[in-house]
Amino acid sequence: MFEFFENVDIPSHRILFLHVKLRDLHALTGKGYYQLSRELISTLQSLYQPVAILVPTYTIYTFMFGGVFHSLFSKSEVGRFSEEVRCHFAQFRTPDPMFSVVDVLHYLENLPCSVCCKMFEQEGLLHYLTEQDYIIVNIGLDVLYATQVHLVEQSVGVDYRFEKIIEGIVYHDEYKWEKVAYPAYVRQVDQHKVSYPPYDQRKREAYLLNHSVLNIVTNQTVKIVWISSQALTQTIHKALLQDPHFLI
Repeated sequence: MFEFFENVDIPSHRILFLHVKLRDLHALTGKGYYQLSRELISTLQSLYQPVAILVPTYTIYTFMFGGVFHSLFSKSEVGRFSEEVRCHFAQFRTPDPMFSVVDVLHYLENLPCSVCCKMFEQEGLLHYLTEQDYIIVNIGLDVLYATQVHLVEQSVGVDYRFEKIIEGIVYHDEYKWEKVAYPAYVRQVDQHKVSYPPYDQRKREAYLLNHSVLNIVTNQTVKIVWISSQALTQTIHKALLQDPHFLI
């Protein structure tokens, strides 16, 4: 696994937030998804000694349309790596019913519940992590994916996203549950209930590259991208101030 991170100079001793697609690694190595997930986490720990390794286990549509989130049993919608980590390596999962995050190094469990319960709130998880200047890492994805972008959109007040209250139930374990009115930050939808407009992710990636804040290395066809959350925030914020529709 180490060979895929040659010349990938991710800063050490930082919080890493991983978005991972295992398909290319699976094709190159022939290894199973559980083994790849375990080796990937171990390699990141060995190379970069991170303070935390965080993985999104979002359940956006499950909660939006079903109204139920169970921190132990709700499956991740973010791909195979996310689900492998949730099932086998997670030490803690935040109770956010749409944007939950798991942690493999006992970091999040020491934060106040008020931080972990909401992703985009002023005192929520993304604001907290941004203060720590966490590192967004993409592995095996075609273009940069970063939830941080939505925090920037919210701060600028783009007209194609809005806050919608979604009522539902959050199960913390098999016995403890609560009704919630969750303030979801969602995109506008058209008459066919399809979110619009689509994001131009390649334009966003090119823009960040041109401003020398995005780092990309491709080893054996596996693309690895990383960026400081504060650098992404500052760069995208300036772009949105000039053009509120820059991202779409």
